[in-house]
Amino acid sequence: MPIPAQHQHRFLYHFTHLENLENSLRLGLLSYNQQLALGVNHHSIADSGIQERRSEMVVPIPPGGVVHDYVPLYFTKLSPMLLSIVSSKNVDQLLLVHFAFPISLLDQTGVVFTNHAANGSVTPAFYSDPNHLDALNWKAIDSTKWGTPERDKQARMAEALVRDRLDPRLAARVYVWNDHYADEVRKIYNAVGAPPPNIAFSDFGDSHSFVNFAKDLPDDMRRRSLAPGPVQTKSTFDGALERVLKEGGKAATPTFAGLSDLLAAFRSRGLLATSETNELVGLLSANDVHKEDVGTHTLKVVASLVGSEEYKKLKPSDQMLAELAAYLHDIGKGPKSRWSNSGGKQKADPFHPLRSLDMLVRLLVEDVGPVKPRHARALCMLVCYHDLPGDIVGNGRKKEYLLDAVESERELDMLIALGRADAASVVSSWEFQILWKIPAIRDWCLSALNKG
Repeated sequence: MPIPAQHQHRFLYHFTHLENLENSLRLGLLSYNQQLALGVNHHSIADSGIQERRSEMVVPIPPGGVVHDYVPLYFTKLSPMLLSIVSSKNVDQLLLVHFAFPISLLDQTGVVFTNHAANGSVTPAFYSDPNHLDALNWKAIDSTKWGTPERDKQARMAEALVRDRLDPRLAARVYVWNDHYADEVRKIYNAVGAPPPNIAFSDFGDSHSFVNFAKDLPDDMRRRSLAPGPVQTKSTFDGALERVLKEGGKAATPTFAGLSDLLAAFRSRGLLATSETNELVGLLSANDVHKEDVGTHTLKVVASLVGSEEYKKLKPSDQMLAELAAYLHDIGKGPKSRWSNSGGKQKADPFHPLRSLDMLVRLLVEDVGPVKPRHARALCMLVCYHDLPGDIVGNGRKKEYLLDAVESERELDMLIALGRADAASVVSSWEFQILWKIPAIRDWCLSALNKG
């Protein structure tokens, strides 16, 4: 059946990781079950719980099967599912490729569509006749707002499902992050002998990515991805550590003789000990999670850390590193002048661990005497990944990223001690979550480290 005239202008959208593009061009965009059958190495960004439900959800109309027998596409450009995985720092938006297919794809054999997401406990309605497109909630689907009312969230993620395989060369255009990634995409197309596509970029009004445009944010947050992903985080960590190891300990007249001297200064002078921490004193917060000013929160984290059983079990040198990291973990939220556009109130900034790491590098290179390589690595890791334990238990961040952060049991225990103190100082209810979830995560990570 032809597409009704009122919907012929629409497109269907599928996004995948750049690492999957070459295989997709050679083999097609494959359903989950086809990937398994062919043994295709696929970089998945999907939630494992959702995948389990899709593997069992029956498609009750021809060509039948289960949802995992189909290549999924959305009618919406901005999927709440994508917002969730970006917010949880489980994907680098810069590395996503978005395909836009003409809605006429629905008129092909083996294509069905739903009135809401095929990933929940409630099975959606399935259709094959395009005349049923009016059954979809187009107000929710066409919304450009990030937040979606819970009642509309599943409807916004209505899907088109293509049995087994979809040729990506049928796409009308491909959206990428910027010119650099456009060049990378063209190289991959050329390498497999496929004509390069019509490439477009996400922008305000035609966005396939979650990008900050709010005018009350600092300039370093605007027109930038909502959150850093694992690749960007690891790259920033590796670069920071390399600089500290290369340039650290060469200051002619360091302010602090070493890390012990720096910690002594914090213990005697508090946040006034360094210019970076001094900027946190009285820095108000408009962040719903942080009710106190950033300086007060920082001191609460320090107190929570040093009073914890996890801290007491650490070796003395590791206690020093963890306590230093507690003082320094949020310095990237400053300086106060950064928040002039928001009336001096700090807003939620998922990039703050990376900013804190950059500022830590300056401190170690310019103000602190020689630091042992192991200590430098541990301190940089703790600051860069301090939010990881809390995010794993509270925000769905994947535990596998612990392996990007830690190299040993000692580093893991330092990170858990700091992460637990930070999370518990923000939301007291997280204390219970962490107490019963963290041991299993620790065991998993240790097992993975030992196997590696």
